Amino acid sequence: MSPKTEEKNKKTTFDMWIQIMYLDWQSKVVKGRASLDDFAEYVGYSRSLISMWMSGKRLPTDDGIKRLAELFGDDIYVILGKPTPNPFLQKISKIWENIPPEKQQLLVEEAERYELENDRSKKTSKQRKTA
Repeated sequence: MSPKTEEKNKKTTFDMWIQIMYLDWQSKVVKGRASLDDFAEYVGYSRSLISMWMSGKRLPTDDGIKRLAELFGDDIYVILGKPTPNPFLQKISKIWENIPPEKQQLLVEEAERYELENDRSKKTSKQRKTA
């Protein structure tokens, strides 16, 4: 499949998905009494951009994908053929700036220590299998 065809398929799939999310949001959250302007405000993007998404003219940026995933779930990553982010890294990323620098350093050191121990463990296991 050509890159152009692949892009078109993603846009088509995404525009259907965002329309479904809009209708679902409209029926559950506001019981059908909200406009596209209200939805755009909820999502945090302009009405014109939401319209371009819904008409298949544009795909969201990485920031847009992240925002949509926060609001509607990780299906967006599958729809757009992108890897789903690790939920633990997402959580750490959200709170990282609130952690004091000395605690950040300790966390990094602990992660590095774990990585070293894990690498050693793998090497020892491989050596045992080849012996």
